[in-house]
Amino acid sequence: MPALLNALALIAPLLNAIPNVVFFIKDRQARYLLANLTLARRCGFKSVSSLLGKTSADVFPSALGQGYTEQDLRVLREGVTLRDQLEMHLYNGRERGWCLTQKLALRDVRGQVIGMAGISHDLQEAHARHPAWQRLAIVDDHIRRHYHRPIAMEELTALSGMSIAQIERYCKRIFHLTPRQMIHKSAAGKSDRTAGWRYADYRYRPAVRVYRSQRL
Repeated sequence: MPALLNALALIAPLLNAIPNVVFFIKDRQARYLLANLTLARRCGFKSVSSLLGKTSADVFPSALGQGYTEQDLRVLREGVTLRDQLEMHLYNGRERGWCLTQKLALRDVRGQVIGMAGISHDLQEAHARHPAWQRLAIVDDHIRRHYHRPIAMEELTALSGMSIAQIERYCKRIFHLTPRQMIHKSAAGKSDRTAGWRYADYRYRPAVRVYRSQRL
């Protein structure tokens, strides 16, 4: 791990120059060993050094940080790789916004997990000001809280005040994801905390469109 950190320190200025991407490396206790300046500033620090040694639960609002740390520990304990996880994150000014996150376990020459690396990129701050933003945030929150059961599109249209076609169109336009992909990311994110849900199945019932998470 020290050799990796030393090598990455050489390109730290490049990592710090990317305003809409956060990058980090953590130890086996999910504590930051390396991060870019974008991440440090979004956590309320003026320098990266102030972030080092802390976990996500230490520096993010509790509604976000605890889930991030639980997700990190699963990567570290099980050696899993997370790809394209749709998550709430902090943008500049500590405002909440959407991102896609990748995380992977780092291993030594014997194959033992020695830490983890992660990267998240914003789904464009401008989208946070889109008129459908708050409505889709309500949709996503409902999905996250009720992932354990089939979710009918009628529920989502009633909550958001949008038609099925509008929900599908805005998901694609704002998140660059289809509704099916969005549900998949949300269900997968929950599985990081329950370790029991693996994928989202997008199905139809007579006159009712349903998003279903299935247990394998």
